[in-house]
Amino acid sequence: MAALSVLLEEAPVAPQPLFVVRVVDPPKPKERHRTQSFGKGGKRLAHPRTYTPTETVHAAYLVRQAFVERYGDNLEPLDGGVFLRFTAWLRMPGYVPKYRRATILPTVKPDLPNLDMLLADALKGYAWTDDARITDLQTRKRYAGTFDGPSYPCWEVEIFESVAELWW
Repeated sequence: MAALSVLLEEAPVAPQPLFVVRVVDPPKPKERHRTQSFGKGGKRLAHPRTYTPTETVHAAYLVRQAFVERYGDNLEPLDGGVFLRFTAWLRMPGYVPKYRRATILPTVKPDLPNLDMLLADALKGYAWTDDARITDLQTRKRYAGTFDGPSYPCWEVEIFESVAELWW
């Protein structure tokens, strides 16, 4: 019983994030690479080209720009394990009835894994050296204006140093 009382007396200390960034732009997923097989005049290219869609490049740029504006571009990226926690606040669709707006959860696109990939690639070389450094991930998507969140669509990103826990 003494061990239990000692555990209850010590309040757990929540880790503080190393970086906190809010990107004021509607969250966009990472799109797949595309292949251009035809050139001008409809002629088939001998060597098809692969490219990243413009919308994906632009969304990654906005995430990086928000990070650089907050912390500068001469920051040393994290080289150890990284815990990434973010919330994607999406625009509320107009067809949701008013009585459901306070508690509805988004079960529509964009998919969370595609949002994760965009963030991981966008902050590579800025917040961490490589996206393989992300060891822990906590993601959510919510509608803007619900659950005490911002009233506009945005990304909220928190980056922690990853800490190993004991597994029982």
